[in-house]
Amino acid sequence: MSLVQFNYILRPYNELLKQAPFLIHIKNEEGYRDALAFIDTFMEEIGDNPTDSRWPLFEMVSQAIAHYEAVVYPEKIWKLNSHLGALSTLRILIDQYQLNGSDLPELGDIAQISKILAGDLELTSEQIHHLANRFQIPVSMFID
Repeated sequence: MSLVQFNYILRPYNELLKQAPFLIHIKNEEGYRDALAFIDTFMEEIGDNPTDSRWPLFEMVSQAIAHYEAVVYPEKIWKLNSHLGALSTLRILIDQYQLNGSDLPELGDIAQISKILAGDLELTSEQIHHLANRFQIPVSMFID
Protein backbone atom coordinates (compact mmCIF):
# COMPACT_ATOMS: atom_id res chain seq x y z
CA MET A 1 0.00 0.00 0.00
CA SER A 2 1.36 3.37 -0.92
CA LEU A 3 1.65 6.22 1.57
CA VAL A 4 -0.93 8.17 -0.44
CA GLN A 5 -3.46 5.33 -0.17
CA PHE A 6 -2.67 4.92 3.52
CA ASN A 7 -3.28 8.62 4.21
CA TYR A 8 -6.43 8.57 2.09
CA ILE A 9 -7.85 5.83 4.32
CA LEU A 10 -6.70 7.42 7.56
CA ARG A 11 -8.11 10.89 6.88
CA PRO A 12 -11.82 10.02 7.42
CA TYR A 13 -10.90 7.84 10.38
CA ASN A 14 -9.11 10.72 12.08
CA GLU A 15 -12.05 13.03 11.35
CA LEU A 16 -14.43 10.50 12.89
CA LEU A 17 -12.34 10.32 16.05
CA LYS A 18 -12.38 14.11 16.33
CA GLN A 19 -16.18 13.98 16.35
CA ALA A 20 -16.50 10.92 18.59
CA PRO A 21 -13.30 10.14 20.51
CA PHE A 22 -15.21 7.72 22.76
CA LEU A 23 -15.31 5.27 19.86
CA ILE A 24 -11.92 3.91 20.86
CA HIS A 25 -10.93 5.53 24.16
CA ILE A 26 -13.03 6.97 26.96
CA LYS A 27 -11.19 9.52 29.07
CA ASN A 28 -13.86 10.80 31.47
CA GLU A 29 -17.47 10.50 32.62
CA GLU A 30 -18.70 12.73 29.80
CA GLY A 31 -17.11 10.44 27.21
CA TYR A 32 -18.50 7.45 29.10
CA ARG A 33 -22.03 8.87 28.97
CA ASP A 34 -21.58 9.68 25.27
CA ALA A 35 -20.45 6.11 24.58
CA LEU A 36 -23.43 4.65 26.48
CA ALA A 37 -25.80 6.95 24.58
CA PHE A 38 -24.17 5.86 21.32
CA ILE A 39 -24.70 2.19 22.22
CA ASP A 40 -28.35 2.90 23.09
CA THR A 41 -28.95 4.62 19.76
CA PHE A 42 -27.02 1.92 17.94
CA MET A 43 -29.18 -0.82 19.47
CA GLU A 44 -32.37 1.08 18.64
CA GLU A 45 -31.18 1.46 15.05
CA ILE A 46 -29.94 -2.04 14.22
CA GLY A 47 -30.78 -4.14 17.28
CA ASP A 48 -28.69 -7.10 18.32
CA ASN A 49 -27.60 -7.96 14.79
CA PRO A 50 -23.97 -9.05 14.44
CA THR A 51 -24.43 -9.55 10.70
CA ASP A 52 -24.95 -5.81 10.18
CA SER A 53 -21.93 -4.21 8.51
CA ARG A 54 -21.76 -1.63 11.33
CA TRP A 55 -21.44 -4.28 14.05
CA PRO A 56 -17.64 -3.93 14.38
CA LEU A 57 -18.23 -0.33 15.43
CA PHE A 58 -20.56 -1.56 18.18
CA GLU A 59 -17.88 -4.00 19.35
CA MET A 60 -15.24 -1.29 19.31
CA VAL A 61 -17.32 1.06 21.48
CA SER A 62 -18.30 -1.83 23.78
CA GLN A 63 -14.61 -2.60 24.33
CA ALA A 64 -13.89 1.05 25.12
CA ILE A 65 -16.75 1.03 27.65
CA ALA A 66 -15.56 -2.21 29.24
CA HIS A 67 -12.03 -0.86 29.56
CA TYR A 68 -13.23 2.39 31.14
CA GLU A 69 -15.46 0.52 33.59
CA ALA A 70 -12.66 -1.86 34.55
CA VAL A 71 -10.40 1.10 35.36
CA VAL A 72 -12.95 3.41 37.02
CA TYR A 73 -15.30 0.87 38.65
CA PRO A 74 -13.14 -2.21 39.32
CA GLU A 75 -14.92 -3.23 42.54
CA LYS A 76 -18.34 -3.17 40.86
CA ILE A 77 -17.06 -5.21 37.92
CA TRP A 78 -15.30 -7.73 40.17
CA LYS A 79 -18.39 -8.28 42.31
CA LEU A 80 -20.66 -8.74 39.31
CA ASN A 81 -18.19 -10.98 37.48
CA SER A 82 -18.32 -13.42 40.37
CA HIS A 83 -21.99 -14.09 39.55
CA LEU A 84 -23.33 -15.34 36.27
CA GLY A 85 -26.60 -14.68 34.54
CA ALA A 86 -29.19 -11.99 34.21
CA LEU A 87 -31.23 -12.92 37.26
CA SER A 88 -28.20 -13.13 39.56
CA THR A 89 -26.91 -9.79 38.31
CA LEU A 90 -30.34 -8.21 38.74
CA ARG A 91 -30.60 -9.53 42.30
CA ILE A 92 -27.15 -8.17 43.16
CA LEU A 93 -28.09 -4.76 41.80
CA ILE A 94 -31.36 -4.75 43.74
CA ASP A 95 -29.47 -5.63 46.90
CA GLN A 96 -26.57 -3.23 46.26
CA TYR A 97 -28.85 -0.26 45.57
CA GLN A 98 -31.55 -1.32 48.06
CA LEU A 99 -34.29 -1.33 45.45
CA ASN A 100 -37.75 -2.82 45.26
CA GLY A 101 -39.96 -3.63 42.29
CA SER A 102 -41.38 -0.14 41.95
CA ASP A 103 -37.82 1.21 41.59
CA LEU A 104 -37.38 -0.72 38.34
CA PRO A 105 -39.83 0.77 35.83
CA GLU A 106 -37.62 -0.33 32.94
CA LEU A 107 -38.70 -3.92 33.68
CA GLY A 108 -42.43 -3.30 33.42
CA ASP A 109 -45.22 -3.43 35.95
CA ILE A 110 -45.03 -5.09 39.37
CA ALA A 111 -46.54 -8.35 38.11
CA GLN A 112 -43.95 -8.62 35.34
CA ILE A 113 -41.12 -7.77 37.75
CA SER A 114 -42.33 -10.45 40.16
CA LYS A 115 -42.28 -13.02 37.36
CA ILE A 116 -38.73 -11.98 36.40
CA LEU A 117 -37.49 -12.22 39.99
CA ALA A 118 -39.21 -15.59 40.43
CA GLY A 119 -37.41 -16.89 37.35
CA ASP A 120 -40.66 -17.39 35.45
CA LEU A 121 -39.87 -14.69 32.90
CA GLU A 122 -36.52 -13.83 31.34
CA LEU A 123 -35.21 -10.32 30.85
CA THR A 124 -35.52 -9.07 27.29
CA SER A 125 -32.59 -7.60 25.38
CA GLU A 126 -34.16 -4.15 25.70
CA GLN A 127 -34.59 -4.51 29.47
CA ILE A 128 -30.98 -5.64 29.82
CA HIS A 129 -29.74 -2.64 27.87
CA HIS A 130 -31.79 -0.27 30.01
CA LEU A 131 -30.44 -1.84 33.19
CA ALA A 132 -26.86 -1.80 31.92
CA ASN A 133 -27.13 1.89 31.11
CA ARG A 134 -28.88 2.77 34.34
CA PHE A 135 -26.30 1.02 36.52
CA GLN A 136 -23.38 1.76 34.20
CA ILE A 137 -22.27 -1.83 33.79
CA PRO A 138 -21.55 -3.87 30.67
CA VAL A 139 -24.41 -5.77 29.06
CA SER A 140 -22.20 -8.86 29.31
CA MET A 141 -22.87 -8.94 33.07
CA PHE A 142 -26.39 -10.15 32.27
CA ILE A 143 -25.29 -12.96 29.98
CA ASP A 144 -24.63 -16.51 31.23
